[in-house]
Amino acid sequence: MPIVPASAIIPQLAQRLTAFCGFSKGSGKTTAFSWALRALHAYGPVSLMTIGTHHSATAAGSDARNSHTALPQLRLMPGDLALTTLPQAKLSPASFEIMAIVPGRTSQGRLIIGRAQRSGCINLIGPEHFSSLRYAADLILRERWSKTILLDGAASRITQLSALPSLQFIYTMQIAPDNISSSLERLKMLEELVRLEKKPASVSYAGESPANAISIAGPLTDSIAEELPRHTDRLVIDDFSKVFLSAGQWQRLIKNTAVYVRRRIPMLGVLIIGREIERRELLSQLNDFDMPIFINPLEYQAMPFS
Repeated sequence: MPIVPASAIIPQLAQRLTAFCGFSKGSGKTTAFSWALRALHAYGPVSLMTIGTHHSATAAGSDARNSHTALPQLRLMPGDLALTTLPQAKLSPASFEIMAIVPGRTSQGRLIIGRAQRSGCINLIGPEHFSSLRYAADLILRERWSKTILLDGAASRITQLSALPSLQFIYTMQIAPDNISSSLERLKMLEELVRLEKKPASVSYAGESPANAISIAGPLTDSIAEELPRHTDRLVIDDFSKVFLSAGQWQRLIKNTAVYVRRRIPMLGVLIIGREIERRELLSQLNDFDMPIFINPLEYQAMPFS
């Protein structure tokens, strides 16, 4: 199990498009996102995006006492960019320069890409459609406004990973004494999903597949898995983010069926946040995994790595 300090991941985020994803709210996704933003300023301007709404409790025009969750602030430095709405840009003390209007609207106003003229916090408002997200990312990179883009993914969903072709991702998870078993089960499934191989040449999406090979487009749900012909021993899906199965359902499927993907999505690793659990016990629980695991610096930064 390659466990490394969380700081080691920062150079791998610079000049890349990276999504932070978690299984649910409280997974530590936004905490990790905010930490990465601060660390990445050493590499130049950073662009921030999200799916849905990210309320920064300390942003202008908001009240920390009335915020839905106690989220860390997203503080921009001069030169950073944010995808948000025009009203939120006007509220922010970062004094945004409007770089572009993004197609599509939200319930909170017109989407824009803004560049911070001075330091300040911001509420990120994401688009309702992935096409707008892709448009904004492509524009930022094409115009060279920023080489580093961070995407704060939607809670409990990783489908946004398939929306951006050049994207890599970090999976965040909070482990506590009362969820160790379910967390390890979920990690095992994630490890299997990200390792799915690309579809073999013998399986064709055009309907030329052998009788025991099935190729589907769109989500793989329990009902679809249950309807697969009994003789199916090979299944091709778009990518692992299309799997909407529980760990138990997934294990039943792969018992007799080899699953392949048309596209692999690179994962940098899993960033673990420990809550009310000793570091030694946490590491012992992660011993059987063979993927990069990073320990949250906000939780263990005072403890030496060994």
